[in-house]
Amino acid sequence: LLRDQCDVSRGSLVSTGLEELHTGKRIIARLCWLSTEPLRPHSIYTLQLGSVRVRAKVSQLLYAIQLENGEKMSCTSLELNEIGAAELQLAATLFFKTYEENRALGRFILIDPQSNETVGVGFI
Repeated sequence: LLRDQCDVSRGSLVSTGLEELHTGKRIIARLCWLSTEPLRPHSIYTLQLGSVRVRAKVSQLLYAIQLENGEKMSCTSLELNEIGAAELQLAATLFFKTYEENRALGRFILIDPQSNETVGVGFI
């Protein structure tokens, strides 16, 4: 029950104000790539966190992780089943937490806007 009348719709986040949320149009996330089409800088996807969808551009790939030893290495793309980190620029402000702080508000999927297929999963 809300004290005041509010316009709340699908994707809205309701908070007591006691828990501090991060907000921004830029996030750094660890990604697991699920598509046969590689992830490259400047690519545009739909980021879905919960039921909220926002356009996301890959600003830069920060590194890939070697699965054999966990070592970080520079990369120009992420291929199928590779794990790495990237900076994403969002078209709208997003409310989130890090994955360590809150699993539900710290994980997302990336969707190809043309095929509507899930191409990656991410952790803030």
